[in-house]
Amino acid sequence: MKRKNFISRLNYNRKQNRRAGKILRTIAKDKGPLPPALARQCDEYAKEVLGGREYSPWLKVYSAMAGEFKEGWIPDNFYCLKVMPHLKGRYDTLSDFGTLSNSLFRVANRQNIATVVNGLYLDGEMRAMDDAELEACLFADDDRFVFKVDDSYQGKGIHFFSKAGFDLAAMKRLGDGVAERYIEQHELFDAFAPNSVATLRLTTVVLDDGSVEARAGYLRLGVGDDTHVMSASAVRVPLDMATGAFSETGFQANWQATRVHPSSQMRFAGQQVPSFKACVDFVVQLHTRLPFVRVVGWDLTVDRQGNPVFIEWNGGHNTITFSEATTGPCFTGLNWERYR
Repeated sequence: MKRKNFISRLNYNRKQNRRAGKILRTIAKDKGPLPPALARQCDEYAKEVLGGREYSPWLKVYSAMAGEFKEGWIPDNFYCLKVMPHLKGRYDTLSDFGTLSNSLFRVANRQNIATVVNGLYLDGEMRAMDDAELEACLFADDDRFVFKVDDSYQGKGIHFFSKAGFDLAAMKRLGDGVAERYIEQHELFDAFAPNSVATLRLTTVVLDDGSVEARAGYLRLGVGDDTHVMSASAVRVPLDMATGAFSETGFQANWQATRVHPSSQMRFAGQQVPSFKACVDFVVQLHTRLPFVRVVGWDLTVDRQGNPVFIEWNGGHNTITFSEATTGPCFTGLNWERYR
């Protein structure tokens, strides 16, 4: 078993470090190659502080982005292999089940129309419905809805249905999942990408005293004709965590820098997430309801009226690389290095 775990960790680190190396080469096209002195700092810090040089490649990505080395950065493979087992344990898979979100958090935004699980069709109050009640519920307020299957990620497992020609049997064949209302997003997000709902990713951490802090955040915007934000194509924009102000520079899926949205050509500079403080307060309050999953990446948006709208939560491997590279170190003072 020990040998199997060792090989699994070895393969995981190799996969992570190949990805980091690819990103580092992309960054070099914009900023030039990483200076040898910075590369040595990364190697030394990885070995002496984190316990192995296998954690150096992500530190090199961060350093290349920042143009300097900063103590306190957390490589993504160190986070997954060393930090997560201590701060999430067996509960890291809870967020794979979108069907649980309504029961766990009781989110007061009426996004969840119905839950499909183990052959039951449940309304927002977890009351069972028959087929006729389910179909009436799905189209009570709109002629369209979104269905997300359990364990959907990176924009996959999302299906769109409309009342015209609706096939209930086809939806049932998708398995367990959640039916949600269409979101009418804030006009600022619409101006950038009208075909998909912008996603605000906020990462919160439960401290040892039980309090919750928001430590990182960025905005994801769909591109072109994408009907929803997808990891393979979305643009990510770093945010000022004090104000929600956009960075002047966003990054495409391949980490290539851009100052404008590639489809709308709108500039990021001078823009700000609407109701940003309300969004932060919203996810902090949600996290207090499930504190034993101690690091969560929340996906939400802002509607036309400026209200935060819950989309989903990521309690498993919520990647931290983009935030660490662009606005980090985000997790200083938490003493995560002790898990080396």
